[in-house]
Amino acid sequence: MIKKILLTLTILLTLGLTTYANTNKISDWAQEEVIQAITEGYVPARLQNNYQKTITREEFAELFVNMIFEHQWQFGIEYPNLGIPEYRVTKEEFLNSIVKSDVNFQDTDAEHVMIAYYMGMVNGTSATTFHPNNPITRQEAAVMLINYWGTRLSPNYVSGLQELGDLDKTASWAKDHVLMAYGHGFFKGTREAKFSTNYDRVIQKALFSPTGNFTREQAIVIAQRIFSDWKFGKGLMVRGFVPYNKLVASYQFEITKDSVRALYNIDHPSLVTMVEELNHLRGKQYGMITSERAFAIEQGQGFWGKGIFKDIVYKRALESQHTIFDVGYMEVEIFNPEYLFEYRFNPNRGVFNVSLYGGRDYKYSTFTLLESTSYRHSFIY
Repeated sequence: MIKKILLTLTILLTLGLTTYANTNKISDWAQEEVIQAITEGYVPARLQNNYQKTITREEFAELFVNMIFEHQWQFGIEYPNLGIPEYRVTKEEFLNSIVKSDVNFQDTDAEHVMIAYYMGMVNGTSATTFHPNNPITRQEAAVMLINYWGTRLSPNYVSGLQELGDLDKTASWAKDHVLMAYGHGFFKGTREAKFSTNYDRVIQKALFSPTGNFTREQAIVIAQRIFSDWKFGKGLMVRGFVPYNKLVASYQFEITKDSVRALYNIDHPSLVTMVEELNHLRGKQYGMITSERAFAIEQGQGFWGKGIFKDIVYKRALESQHTIFDVGYMEVEIFNPEYLFEYRFNPNRGVFNVSLYGGRDYKYSTFTLLESTSYRHSFIY
């Protein structure tokens, strides 16, 4: 904390005593959040100047990957009463756990771009290109952000439909992401909406400017908004779906654009810690939990293991039974003989179907029993 205070004072004094070119000065509207982001330590040094310069796709990926790793949960700080030591997953640990993937970008091998792909933030401009040096557009930025954070948010698109006057200029592949990004406050319009006196109607539409470029300071401000707001969550994710933390970092993952598979690997000390924690917190209710079962429980309950479904998830995981959970936009399979679990995403899942409150494009089927030793659970929301 003292280091952060000293760094903040240094930045403020530097801004006050040094004469910069206009492009090296932070705009007044962005100054507070940019300074705070730099103080937190996640803004790359190369982005701490020329703040009105357009940010590139590769620079954007680096900024947000840094922020996510800085933002991750630390149990020792957040939950000191559990007696679990403070920890963070490092980028090196994260990369080492990905043993196979389909990423094949020919125009960049930047570490943070690879991490952004594994996290699900980026997919590339094609199967083999990322175009790292291209200026990022506002709609591309919205897609990257919602690709990663969309699973944690309800489908808030009504305000965008009502308020945005240039939604028709947004690419079809980005429209839902823009609506979500605007609805959840990632972005403000380049022109804000104006409302009637009693706010019952929009008298001037907002503009999103989807194909407009994004400056460094604009990107940093959005990063800091996410960093400061608990609703966006603080945990790492694989491909935007699979919760990832130090307790499961020993597992080896195989990743494609539409799937994440975890291989069996249960002899790591961190999994012993996980088992002890879960047995302490949940063992009295569910009985003793092995490391394999612990991980299956954590993954099985991540998005649909709530309410009446929680008992189904726990029962199947505790029995180490091969099970497929089907929620329409994706399936999760646990205890396959060849791997511990696999997430398989529907390529046409859509942004809003990812949320438990979604289902705009298709409905979910009912529970079905496949065979005596293997169950497929399909849940309706």
